[in-house]
Amino acid sequence: MLVVDDDQLIGWALEKGLSGENLQLSVVENGQDALREIERNRFNLVLLDIHLPDVNGLELLGEIRRKSPESRVIITSADITESNKERALSGGAHQFLEKPFTISVIQGVLKSTLNDFSVKRRHPRYLCNFPLSVGILIPCPGDDPDGALPRRGTAVDVGTSGVRLSIDQTLAIGQELCLSPEREGGLFEKFIPPRTKAEVVWVAPDGDGCTAGLRFAC
Repeated sequence: MLVVDDDQLIGWALEKGLSGENLQLSVVENGQDALREIERNRFNLVLLDIHLPDVNGLELLGEIRRKSPESRVIITSADITESNKERALSGGAHQFLEKPFTISVIQGVLKSTLNDFSVKRRHPRYLCNFPLSVGILIPCPGDDPDGALPRRGTAVDVGTSGVRLSIDQTLAIGQELCLSPEREGGLFEKFIPPRTKAEVVWVAPDGDGCTAGLRFAC
């Protein structure tokens, strides 16, 4: 794994926290050194910060994808605007990871990325975390009628057949939802067009809400 970040504390923390993993880790602090490393070595995973001393990481992303198309690139930044997320995903990033993050989050990324879970799936999925407007077409029995009004949720990951949704509301298996990206005309409409209907197929409670697996209606 290659870490491209000028925050020396992040590099040090990852080197220490991931020392027990079966992993060769390289850390550089600017884009020029990152390209040198990529020309010398093959990396399965690249953690790429946006704000580097010599280049914008989103601009560097394209060069990394050209030089090392087999590397999976995860953009890391505290600058989590929708524009940055769209540029990252459209540029070929595998995920946009918000700073600050914990070592356990990176360990989860390693498991899901280096174990190639996405290849084992029947349909590939993209880790995205973008906001959705969620309408409840069929509420649960006994639900407050206001619960059927559009709510805000987050598409955690999305594929051709469905989406994993995080929402501050309880859902039930079999419910039908109507999904729309909050930003009209953006890249995320490529994944979920406006007013997409989907059925809840599994639910995992999460605090006052839940994470749910949704299958797009045919």
